Amino acid sequence: MQISAIFEYGSILKVKVEFREVMIADRQGGQFSFACECEVAGNRYPQGVGNTKKKAKTAAARIAMDTILEHGLNIAGEQSYLFSVIN
Repeated sequence: MQISAIFEYGSILKVKVEFREVMIADRQGGQFSFACECEVAGNRYPQGVGNTKKKAKTAAARIAMDTILEHGLNIAGEQSYLFSVIN
């Protein structure tokens, strides 16, 4: 849900949304941890971490959306609060 929501948000504002696998963290309890970051309109958000790539991507999307909802989205020096109005 978070991943599709962030892509829909980007589509509404006509801004680029990208996800990047940024690292594979150390093994923890015999399992690998994955990390992913989300970038929306050139703004990078903190990494999401999970024991699968999908969980890491979902966590990154959640972090980005939570941050945008709280602080807005900076697009070329302007703040956008569109998602707050829609939501």
